[in-house]
Amino acid sequence: MGAVSVCLLVYLAGFFYLFTANSSDFDDYAEFGGDTWEYQALGVNILKGHGYVFGGIEPFQNYKFKRHSVSPGSYEKFVHPEELTQFYRTPGYPLFLSAIYALGGIHPLAVKFVQLHMMAFMAAMLPVLGIYYWKKEGFLVGTIAACVFVKYGSPNPAFILTEPLITFSLFFWTIGFLAWDRHRTMRNSFVLGVLTGINILVKPLNLFVFVFVVLLFFLSKEDLSLKYKKCFRFVLGMVIMILPWSTFASTSTRSVTMLSKQQWMSIAAGNNERTIFTGEWEPSLFTGHRPELFLYHRLPEDMPAWKKTLIFFQTYRAQIPLLLANKIRAAFGNIYARTIVYLMLLFYFLSGLRIVVARWRKETDQHLDFLRREVPCYPIIFLANLLLMTLMLFGENRFVLVYLYFFILPAIAALLLMAKFILSSLITIKAGGLW
Repeated sequence: MGAVSVCLLVYLAGFFYLFTANSSDFDDYAEFGGDTWEYQALGVNILKGHGYVFGGIEPFQNYKFKRHSVSPGSYEKFVHPEELTQFYRTPGYPLFLSAIYALGGIHPLAVKFVQLHMMAFMAAMLPVLGIYYWKKEGFLVGTIAACVFVKYGSPNPAFILTEPLITFSLFFWTIGFLAWDRHRTMRNSFVLGVLTGINILVKPLNLFVFVFVVLLFFLSKEDLSLKYKKCFRFVLGMVIMILPWSTFASTSTRSVTMLSKQQWMSIAAGNNERTIFTGEWEPSLFTGHRPELFLYHRLPEDMPAWKKTLIFFQTYRAQIPLLLANKIRAAFGNIYARTIVYLMLLFYFLSGLRIVVARWRKETDQHLDFLRREVPCYPIIFLANLLLMTLMLFGENRFVLVYLYFFILPAIAALLLMAKFILSSLITIKAGGLW
């Protein structure tokens, strides 16, 4: 069976598995609560020409919410919001919803099927990524990785939530990164900047990716002036994507809003008296339930959230190590995610060991370059970004889930490396007459 046939089979298998595994959620409605009601309301209101606003401006039934999930208190908050223009969400996913609804009407089921196709397509591309790095063996690695992704690593496509779009946009960023890494031209640097800006607008969770790419520019062996020029193109591409949104949001809120108004609230909700022991998002910080428990509410009400967070760190500096450890523990609480990350790190350890041994044996520079080309760089960038975001915000399995797709390929490669080592060791022992 050819590579194209296998990729098509993986696509179809992934599509039908994800559909049947989540069939009860493939209805034409969105949940009324959590993050979903904000995304759905923003998408519909943008489509209807009301602007980037939250709340029930249209008749309630036009938003296609599930009736059984509507509580009286939430309904009142929705139809009579405290403020319409909130800018708590970046525009990527609401615009994605609005674009789909513009094509075929307000049907959440259409969004769910688009997300389903996106996840199946990404699964089908894992064998291709495997071939890119490891040729024929990579095809096997990628095919196994696709099965693992569909079973354990795919965001649920049947929810009106931003995770499928984050993973999908990161996939295209990865393609742009691979093109840039192979040919670091001015054009590829600019395109990578554009893709980075798009990913940040989908979710600021990817913010530190920008920092690591800038570091890679300056770690190259090129002339310093050329590094500056290419890095400028990269930053320019990102700024061109983000600046219009930042200008619009800042003008609408009459305050400096780079991405959203939620970032300092999220930082505060992940750094308070309760998260010291849980490491998780603490919603009661803003619900008003026993506010006296939190230093945040004992400080002056008009004090900026960032200043309150700094005071929290100064007050509880002895507990900071415990806080950070619990954030990591909360983020990687899922056994499957934790196992995939451990295997990925094992792959990089084994790859580094191979390069060290090759140097010790005084292998040629050509062979060393070949070994380095077999080691994907983007999973390390994503893992470093994830760890920094977790330490800055809070531990959340949903954060980890959007990156698992990119961790699975080196994780499966680690298993293959170990299997090859064990097999070659057994063959060597048998040839030596020990059997």
